[in-house]
Amino acid sequence: MPVGERMAWNTTVVVSANDQERAEEFPAERRFPAYTVTTKLYEQKASFVSELKGVVGTRLSYGIGGNAMHRLVDKQVVLNDRVDTWLLRPYVHGAYGITEALRAEIGLGYSYYHYNGSSVLEPRASLQWDVRSGRTITVSAGQRGQLPQIQLFTLGPEGSYLNNRQLGFSVSRDLVLSYHHAFKPHLQLHAEAYIQELSNVPVGEFGIFGSASFAEVSVVNAWDDQYLWQLTDRGTATNQGFELGLDHRFHRGFFYQVNGTVLDATYTDREGTTHSSRWDVGAMGNLVLGREFEKQLEGLKRTWGVTARVNVTGGQRYTPYVDNIPDLDRPYEAQNATFQRLDIRVYLKRERKSHTGMWSLDLLNATNAQNEAYRYYDQRKGEVVTKYQLGLIPNISYRIEF
Repeated sequence: MPVGERMAWNTTVVVSANDQERAEEFPAERRFPAYTVTTKLYEQKASFVSELKGVVGTRLSYGIGGNAMHRLVDKQVVLNDRVDTWLLRPYVHGAYGITEALRAEIGLGYSYYHYNGSSVLEPRASLQWDVRSGRTITVSAGQRGQLPQIQLFTLGPEGSYLNNRQLGFSVSRDLVLSYHHAFKPHLQLHAEAYIQELSNVPVGEFGIFGSASFAEVSVVNAWDDQYLWQLTDRGTATNQGFELGLDHRFHRGFFYQVNGTVLDATYTDREGTTHSSRWDVGAMGNLVLGREFEKQLEGLKRTWGVTARVNVTGGQRYTPYVDNIPDLDRPYEAQNATFQRLDIRVYLKRERKSHTGMWSLDLLNATNAQNEAYRYYDQRKGEVVTKYQLGLIPNISYRIEF
């Protein structure tokens, strides 16, 4: 919404909710009957974002605003935990054209978590240099806060060894150097080197049986595990890597994107020992390409298209088993086999004056590749079992747009 001639005010409201329930069955053993463990999670979010943007002269632009998120989490794992609180974040940012080829941006935010009173400052800055037409070098740095996923651990009553109510923001400090080269309007190269340092990361301190900390317990490794430990924010983590991508945008009925990444992801436990994290996959690559064939008829434009996506990623890491028991002294030293997947889509689109309709056939994991997902000890079989991700998934759909 315009506010005067050189300012605008924008406000956005988003509401979402999800409700989950899982049941895990355990077979009977010699001394114990069969039993079932049920976990429930209900989460509701309402986010409000409001910002006033403006310009001063021809070189300076700015924004002043804030966002607020109301979050309700009601979960049952071992204990019944409920969080009903607000996350508040005012911020200000500005950009200034130093010269025709040099542009600087700077910003500052402040995040406050009402549940336990934790807060963090979030400064950021970047400098962009247009070396020559179509070639840009950018360096950026910043700090931001991130709340842990409270659905993964217990909050517990005050004084309990499962009380993790004190956990607040993890702090991420990022440094990124990027290079962008536009060979043609439809063909562009992008390269980026980055390092991310995280502090105040929740890690395991005491287990459910009062045992010493387990080195693999860190929220940076979180997937859908339930952490039944007392946690402390003494952990750290580091992610660093290099990305290279080539983007051929849609031109003359054809497009493709190819990119590759090499990365290193580590974390430290409560004792300060460094380990590879679950996500230290080493490298990954993607290739997406597509072709369209158009035919213009009277009052109708018909388009046949085919796209394909190939993804190759190093396997996720896991803690190896010794005699059917996880070797907790060697967290995430083992690795799944390389992930490989091919997705194919064939579609027919008909564009009329009043509406557009599209039939599509998707073949997800078209080669039916067996990709390892995780391992677990099966009590019935008495051995460690490897579970695989889904195989070929065909899907036919129709979409209409008015």
